[in-house]
Amino acid sequence: MFNEFDFYPLKGQPYFDNEKYWVSPLNFLEENLAPYPEKVLIHDCTLRDGEQTPKVYYSKAERIRIARQLDELGVDRIEIGMPIISQELRDAIKEVVKLNLQSKVVAFARAHPDDVRLSVECGVEHIIIEHTVNPYLCKYAYNLDQEQLCQRVYDNVLAAKKAGLWVNYMGWDFSRTPLEYSRKAYQAAIDAGASAITIVDTFAVATPKAIGYAVKQFQQWFPDVIIEFHVHNDFGMGMATALAAVENGATIIHTAMNALGERTGNLATEEVATTFGILMGGRTNVRLEKLAATSQVVSDITQIYPNVNKTVFGKNCFAIESGVVSHYTNALRNVGFKPIAYPYLPEVVGRTERDFLIGSLSGRLTIEYYLEKNKIKATPEEQEKILAAVKDECIIRRTLLEEEELVAIAIKILNK
Repeated sequence: MFNEFDFYPLKGQPYFDNEKYWVSPLNFLEENLAPYPEKVLIHDCTLRDGEQTPKVYYSKAERIRIARQLDELGVDRIEIGMPIISQELRDAIKEVVKLNLQSKVVAFARAHPDDVRLSVECGVEHIIIEHTVNPYLCKYAYNLDQEQLCQRVYDNVLAAKKAGLWVNYMGWDFSRTPLEYSRKAYQAAIDAGASAITIVDTFAVATPKAIGYAVKQFQQWFPDVIIEFHVHNDFGMGMATALAAVENGATIIHTAMNALGERTGNLATEEVATTFGILMGGRTNVRLEKLAATSQVVSDITQIYPNVNKTVFGKNCFAIESGVVSHYTNALRNVGFKPIAYPYLPEVVGRTERDFLIGSLSGRLTIEYYLEKNKIKATPEEQEKILAAVKDECIIRRTLLEEEELVAIAIKILNK
């Protein structure tokens, strides 16, 4: 068993669990954890914004199945869809409401009386009411000036509140709008009874610093209201802007499984869950071990599968091909370390992959591993020949080899 260095203890530390993960001790310095709440809540919009992914559509049965899976996963809220869309969707919402899930079921509505009415009829207790705050969109798409915008927001939030719903106002395209202009629309929602407001970087055009500034400013203006954050990923900064939002006062992040959503997608549920659940010591209610199963359900229904190098779910997440990496991984495993060449073990997120891939960068350790596994004896010289043949085959075919292909090469060489 390995011996710890006095200056770098591992056992019992929040950054190391030999059965789960090994992350940076810097994460857990008091000054670095100070900005974050004990729990960051996840509002999953796979069933609404996720359905706006091109070619994605959920039938009633599929919507109910995904809602059940998200509840099992442990997301705090499920954005179930827009009741105005269709009768089939409304029927699905009603069925989900009857399930009495632990996750809160949230309807998504335009700032329009019909949307509010239909949401109430579906039996939900929570609603998001949305309207753009961008003055150009208000003028040219909706023919509204600022006063009319504020009145529309106020009237519909008030109607939902009078119907007994918990109301969140989402001012979309917030990040391309001057703060003072947005402030008046959000103030109208709060005056009408909104319990939460969502700051939205609809087109992912704000830097983390800018989002942090905006959230901090809104917290100062509206100290008694829950602040949430919704972002897409057009510049690959979704997780960074979410962190900035939470550091400055947001407590709920909007996400979608497998990063579904318009254009480049929403911030991924799995990224938020693992970031706050692993890198920051259990600051999420999500059951991380259910992530892989949830991803699979959503992928099978949408027929959209994660890329090989996608965080959490990609095929390469726990894959090791390089001989150098294989060497140090095996060396540390021999003295008892488990999470080495990746930040957490596959089972933490519900996966079970083996990690030693057979490729052109493999080293002799990989050959030794598979020969021993298959009870094939070879001298060091024979192992080198097998390794060379494996590398040649991988280079010629531009691929990895399966275990049985390596075994076939080994048997051919050993029988010569």
